Amino acid sequence: MGGTDIPQHVGSTQLSATSYAETRKELLRLVQNLRANGAQAVVDVPRVVVIGNQSAGKSSVVEAMSGINVPRDAGTCTRCPMELRMTSSTGPWSCQISIRWEYDEDNNKMKVKEDRFGDQITDKVDVELALRRAQFLVLNRDIDPQTVLGMSVDSLKAGVGNSLAFSRNIVCVDLEGPDLTDLSFIDLPGLIQVAEEPHLVKLVEDLVVDHIQGNSLILVTVPMPDDLENQKALTLANTADPEGKRTIGVLTKADVVAKGSKSRNLWLEVIEGRRRPLLHGYYCTRQPDDDERERGISPTEARQAEAAYFDQNAPWSTSTHKHRFGIKNLAATLSPLLEKVIKDSLPNIYEKATEYLRACEAELARLPKAVTGEPASFMLNLVTSLCSDFGELAQGGPGSEGLVQESRLVFNKFKHEIRATTPNYVPSRKDESELWFENRLDEEEEDQTSAASVPFFLDDMRAHIMGSITRELPNNVPFSAKVTLIKAFQEKWDDAATRCFSSVVAETEQALLTCAKIKFGRWDHLHSMIRACINDLIKKHADTCESFIKASLEVEHAPFTQNTHYLQSCKEKWLSKYRDAHGLGGLLNTALSQLAALGYTGLNSEDLGRLIKPDQYETEMEVMAEVRGYFQVAYKRVIDYVPSFIDLKFIKAYVA
Repeated sequence: MGGTDIPQHVGSTQLSATSYAETRKELLRLVQNLRANGAQAVVDVPRVVVIGNQSAGKSSVVEAMSGINVPRDAGTCTRCPMELRMTSSTGPWSCQISIRWEYDEDNNKMKVKEDRFGDQITDKVDVELALRRAQFLVLNRDIDPQTVLGMSVDSLKAGVGNSLAFSRNIVCVDLEGPDLTDLSFIDLPGLIQVAEEPHLVKLVEDLVVDHIQGNSLILVTVPMPDDLENQKALTLANTADPEGKRTIGVLTKADVVAKGSKSRNLWLEVIEGRRRPLLHGYYCTRQPDDDERERGISPTEARQAEAAYFDQNAPWSTSTHKHRFGIKNLAATLSPLLEKVIKDSLPNIYEKATEYLRACEAELARLPKAVTGEPASFMLNLVTSLCSDFGELAQGGPGSEGLVQESRLVFNKFKHEIRATTPNYVPSRKDESELWFENRLDEEEEDQTSAASVPFFLDDMRAHIMGSITRELPNNVPFSAKVTLIKAFQEKWDDAATRCFSSVVAETEQALLTCAKIKFGRWDHLHSMIRACINDLIKKHADTCESFIKASLEVEHAPFTQNTHYLQSCKEKWLSKYRDAHGLGGLLNTALSQLAALGYTGLNSEDLGRLIKPDQYETEMEVMAEVRGYFQVAYKRVIDYVPSFIDLKFIKAYVA
């Protein structure tokens, strides 16, 4: 099936001097330059990819299209890709070999570079040895290129111990001459059918799969002595190109199929598109046999022998698809077809290139301005500016509010953590647990509605007091009993303060390092030194501040206050609340109301309380009220002092 609008019978020599050919040269040159500069890493650059199983005749097809001899013995040409870039010209024939390094020693992608290997070659006889040397260097990257350029055929075949089995790096061959077709293609290692090392089978298959993706033309070589239905190369091509828009078949070794055999007629059906059709069809070639190579047959003689073979041997000679036979017809189709693919791909390549260019320009625009003044003065100004930025962060000036605002959020969280340690005293016995008690005063903040600690009942308090009595007189509560209760709610304050301070330190460190990166990020070594200085400064101020925080918390371990009025007020309010909840307060209030109605005014609950027998848990409730009142005194100190020390001795310590 010849499903293509490309001219089928136009030879390379007819096109070499036309404007059509010149346009093709420019397109191929564009693609070559894109690949030489690594563009294939970001855009899909078209090309012809030659694939096939081992011993499929790929090397013969490559030789026929390029006119050069490639190494044929095992372990050379088949072990790395080879890209041939041919240009027709009216000048003398020439060849330049290069190596395109796309992968490092560990097979990881690297920045692409294309290095010339050796001088320009003007005699075709010298090409094969030059290719051997180039491929040897690709497989033995640690050897000096100049050493490889001087190696003989025997030393190249002997190899070295650490030579790679295969390489993804590419030997590039630029050919120019009057008998060449404007064409660029890459010859890949043959697919391995059986190997002692299974990973090599997958390595080569992955290499082939990687190269036939995208919009590359896939040239699949199939030896006619083999079964067409059992060609792994065709299977991979069909997977990558299920619609067959990019696949072309090349049948090789036509002269090996015996005359008169049925298989010749079956292959003719393939060539003429009646069996296993492809959109672009199959081409049939015949390359020199071993005897002809031994005689040193020239490329021109080889093409003449090929044409004579197909003209003189049935059923090829009787085929109506003459344009499907011979390497010239294949090349005449490939060249314009590749040109068409390149043209079709140019809008997308341009769009992608423009997208990456804009992204690159945007990154360049973000780079700081070049240093134009005296370097020492410039750096001094940067350091001064950095110190000023630190001061703005610490002060929370306009545009630099973030650190102070984040710190306030941390301080607020610290306040709630301390408030959550409120002692949860319940003015009832455990067996009266149905009593619900709100552990706050009405005038307290609404976010202080409850305590996280477990309930502590009147009988718990009585047991605690009794367990603390030693030499006290009767009806005296030991001071140590109150101290123990106070320490019980204070034991979590150290951890809460540590969490608070650590959060502020982390926020401050992040803010300061961000400032340093903005100012010094373009100079790696200097930036590293500035970061080290900042870390030392943070540690210095953190150590100082931590000592103040520890001191403020250590003071709280010994109960003390001169705020006696507030302590007494809190105690009275809590005692009244405990009494009301326990029942005595309600009774006194009822009695006072009734006495007032009878005209006995000016009395209070304390006056009337002296006439009533004391509650059996009065002592316990008084201790609850005093400790609960002291919590209010101490808690309010701590939630102010700790943040104040952090702000003064750590955050504001960075003010220049």
